[in-house]
Amino acid sequence: MSDSYLKKILMKLKKGGLIVASASKNGGYQLARPIGAISIKDVFTALQQLTDDQLELSHLDQYIFPDPNHVAQSEQEISQAFHQAFAAFYDQLDQFKLDHLLKEDAVGTIDWAE
Repeated sequence: MSDSYLKKILMKLKKGGLIVASASKNGGYQLARPIGAISIKDVFTALQQLTDDQLELSHLDQYIFPDPNHVAQSEQEISQAFHQAFAAFYDQLDQFKLDHLLKEDAVGTIDWAE
């Protein structure tokens, strides 16, 4: 992984409030919250920066169907279906905490000088 790509990921995680950076001699990055308080949803949304209100419809159907009420109703139904799907997706990700991925003795620090 390139240094620039890693920095982009770290900046997204920092902007998402998941990590903090220290610019001191012994600085670096560390979690902003306890690992058990960070979910996969937190990581996903920080990296993807996508929310369900960013769903944009192309409105191509207005050129196919002459009835604007039909178009508006159909778009509303599609938007609602996506909203419900995103809500269920994010609820599932929010239940999965990062500490679930680690063995009990695996949490620690790395001494990069060694």
